[in-house]
Amino acid sequence: MQRLALIVASTSLGLSAHADARTFSSDDFADLSFRQPVEPTEPAPALREEEARLPFANVRDAAEGPGRGVSVTVRGFGRYTFDADLDDAQGSVSIARTRAGVTIAAPIGEKFRLVTDFSGEASFWDFDGATGILPGTDDPWDDLYNLDLRVTGIYQFDDNWSLIGGGFVGLGWEPGADLGEAVTGGGFGSVGYRFSDNLTLSFGVAASSRLEDDARVIPIVGVRWQVNDQVLVESRGPGLRVRVDPNDDWAFFFQGGAEFRNYRLDEDGPLPDGVVDDVRIPIEAGVIWSPAGGLELELSGGAIVYQEFDIKTGSGRDFSEPETDPAGFISLALRWTF
Repeated sequence: MQRLALIVASTSLGLSAHADARTFSSDDFADLSFRQPVEPTEPAPALREEEARLPFANVRDAAEGPGRGVSVTVRGFGRYTFDADLDDAQGSVSIARTRAGVTIAAPIGEKFRLVTDFSGEASFWDFDGATGILPGTDDPWDDLYNLDLRVTGIYQFDDNWSLIGGGFVGLGWEPGADLGEAVTGGGFGSVGYRFSDNLTLSFGVAASSRLEDDARVIPIVGVRWQVNDQVLVESRGPGLRVRVDPNDDWAFFFQGGAEFRNYRLDEDGPLPDGVVDDVRIPIEAGVIWSPAGGLELELSGGAIVYQEFDIKTGSGRDFSEPETDPAGFISLALRWTF
């Protein structure tokens, strides 16, 4: 529970600190599908999922901010995943994560919009008797960190066709790791077509390098379907969200998808210069409260139905691929767009 308290406090502090200083430090990723340009009268966008870690940025919050001028989105996020038993191995693990950051979007001409996002995340791992992951220790790693910088361009050809593309560089590491060996990068692109005011489809691909492994390439088929005034169905990378807005102040959602994280381990740790590729699939439901224009708070809960750690040595040799049993989690997110 101390980890849980830390996540809530870090989320709130991260949001207020970055809002005041106008500095960059966040993490917020979603799919490559996107909408038509927002009219100046359209309200601020709804809060979107903060947890999905994919090799491309969620640019819609800033790109669809109030009006088509310069917009800024400040984010804070925290999640606590309860103990998950290791599958076919002894021990368990719980994970506390906190994240904060800023996305800035600005128009360049009438049809092009440039979005810059800088994000950071801290993950606190708590292993209990996990002797089967790395020989000689029941605590394979402790705190892991991520930083990501993304630049995205959005071009509107006409009322129907649009194009989004860009690149990113990321850093994932355990304290004591060689930071020069903890860098990844990649790019993404997608073409979107608006069939009507209520339906937009997009098709694209995202590619990201991985530490000591082949690049990860993800084909993307995006959809944004406004079923009616209250129900929205939209893809979120390799996942889907259904959102219901009964009124202007409250909304409810259900979603599922995949997350990816890549870390370089301590060069003096149990597996010197090793690599952890963390893949997980969360399913969750939650509620969103909008107390004021541009400000939203989200509370959700669910389960990690699949999680695997692909562990490699510093030379790229496969070491082990432990999995965990399903585990529950709770999340808290804040977002302010202005």
